[in-house]
Amino acid sequence: LVDPLEDATGAHLRRVQTEPSQPYSRQSQPSAITKKRRAFSFPGSASDQKPKRRTSFPKVALHWLNSSGNSMANEDLVGKIKEGTLEIENDTDQETYEWVPFDHIEELLGDEANVRAVLRAVLEKQPKMTYSVHDDMTRFVLGKAKRLFAVLVRYNKLDWLKLFYDKGFADDQFPIERKSVKDLGPGYVGPDCKWAVRSIRHPENYVPFPVEKDDIDYLCRLCQWHFFVPVFTEDDEPVYIFSPSQILPFIEEIDTGVESNFSVVRHYVIHPRHIELQDDQIVCATDARGNPHVAVKRLKFAWSKTAGKSKEIALNESNVLYRFKENRHRHLIRVIACYSQGSDYFFMFPWAPGGSLRDFWKECDILAEESLNFGSKDWELYIEWFLRQLKGLAEAIKILHYSKDKPGESCRHGDLKPENILCFGNRLPARGEIPTDITLVITDAGLAKVHERETQARLDPTTTQGGTRRYASPEVEIDKNHARSRLYDIWSLGVLYLEFLIWILYGKESLKKFHDDTSGDYCFDTHPEPRVKPIVTKWIQAIKDDPRCSSSGPTALGRLIDLIEHRLLVVAYSNTQGQSPDAEAESQGARSSSSNVPQMLVTRATWSPLSDNKPIRADAEATLRELEKIYDAAKEQKSLPWINWDGMAEAAKQGPKIVSNLEPRPRSPSVSNFDATPRMSEVRV
Repeated sequence: LVDPLEDATGAHLRRVQTEPSQPYSRQSQPSAITKKRRAFSFPGSASDQKPKRRTSFPKVALHWLNSSGNSMANEDLVGKIKEGTLEIENDTDQETYEWVPFDHIEELLGDEANVRAVLRAVLEKQPKMTYSVHDDMTRFVLGKAKRLFAVLVRYNKLDWLKLFYDKGFADDQFPIERKSVKDLGPGYVGPDCKWAVRSIRHPENYVPFPVEKDDIDYLCRLCQWHFFVPVFTEDDEPVYIFSPSQILPFIEEIDTGVESNFSVVRHYVIHPRHIELQDDQIVCATDARGNPHVAVKRLKFAWSKTAGKSKEIALNESNVLYRFKENRHRHLIRVIACYSQGSDYFFMFPWAPGGSLRDFWKECDILAEESLNFGSKDWELYIEWFLRQLKGLAEAIKILHYSKDKPGESCRHGDLKPENILCFGNRLPARGEIPTDITLVITDAGLAKVHERETQARLDPTTTQGGTRRYASPEVEIDKNHARSRLYDIWSLGVLYLEFLIWILYGKESLKKFHDDTSGDYCFDTHPEPRVKPIVTKWIQAIKDDPRCSSSGPTALGRLIDLIEHRLLVVAYSNTQGQSPDAEAESQGARSSSSNVPQMLVTRATWSPLSDNKPIRADAEATLRELEKIYDAAKEQKSLPWINWDGMAEAAKQGPKIVSNLEPRPRSPSVSNFDATPRMSEVRV
């Protein structure tokens, strides 16, 4: 991904589309947009903003109004442009943002006869204006220069259209800036004049402008921004560089923002004509009125460790998000746009209507209580959905860890946690309803990093910040001086899976108790030796003893908790893990190539919980493989029950087994040699 931040005149501005990929129908995409919307703020707070710039439509200067004759058709068109103008008040910076949506411009120019009449009235007095040229200019406007035509009509400068037409300078060249012809270099070809209008996207393209400097500035600095509002389209590299004057196509802000140490995320409604993405995540984020909702994340660089590294951090995140997007996996977020505006950096995503997985656990907590009254079919649907989501998340992590196109390249997420898992769905579950329509999606690439070499080939320690402590793996403490491998994500996934299973079986209060028992800190100790915290092991054992998970025989939930215990929450790991099977085979082949004795290619056997070998942490492929076996055995082969139905009555009678750590907690649990001695207590929900 090319650095989008290197030059304000970078080529990536070509990504801002001005023409639709398909004809637009107002009937097919209804909009509740009105001329006046309620007050809201654009990305960035008042304290972040540079000196105020004028963003409302400027009043037309008298010498502009009198510079060209106005026909009735022209005056009528000006009036319709004004009628279709949106006025968005921003209380944060006390400005009014006025802009004309692209669908309104399309509608106004839908009548070719009216366009011809306006052109004829204004341009017929210009020299060399023949019928042939007039026809060509009409086609030029309708095919390539609708916005240019609209802005010139609005400010009574349509006589300038011939200057743009002669150079083939259409909408795709905007935005523009005024330049002295001397700055264009010796290659300048044109009339003897002082000024030219140059494309910011394509600096090699310009239009000589034999008019006054102030008139050009009026167009470049003010007028153009109200008509050239970006249209976000499907793009392999959705990177944009916007001028500080650029108006974005937001029509409403729903939430003022959720702030963290690294970013601020705001919830906006975007004009439906200014986003052209055929995407299931966008569909989920579209309201009943046809307006898409988006999340806009602004990076923060106030804290000392990121000071001076804003460009590097933003570029890294845009690279990782591009990796997310190119895979088009349903459990990976697909970024709409990465853009810079002034000195700020933004990322736009589809809005997740269900919030984060943490929000979901809080809002749908009633499921844990009501599930005790579920019938067998309901439980099967519930656990099938649950395991399908876990399998999907593992598949998404595997895709990140192994690049199909670049076998030597890897990507570690680095901050897997419920807050970074979003809930998408066309319909959110009602009270007590099984959430089978919800899809869990991994997001937030702020701490992710793409590596071009395997971990064992990288000698330098990891430079990206560690993730949230609760989900961090033991190597953040016991192996600080070496590069962090992708297996970091597997430990995080194990903690997340365990929490999700606690919530499924026992509900929000039990999950809160688990957090209290671990003191909200690491799930491992480093003294007297690196290990899973004993209290975490006790929780795992409590789940294994739950009659719904075992009792009469193996279950899908029982196999899942075994996987978590024996392959995910495992301190021991190997830096040679994380390779693809092909890479492992090549490595083994290289080691045996010096021998003349025929070699048998031996691959590591699929893990079994009955193995006597000391386990090491699984990689993403092994994790997915085991989850697929559990899911297929229960779903396809019907050889494994999802849950032990015979144990349901006993579980309902007992209530959840809550593990309590009642001993005094050390000040630093992660480095303590304190050996917790928990006890079991039975508490009803």
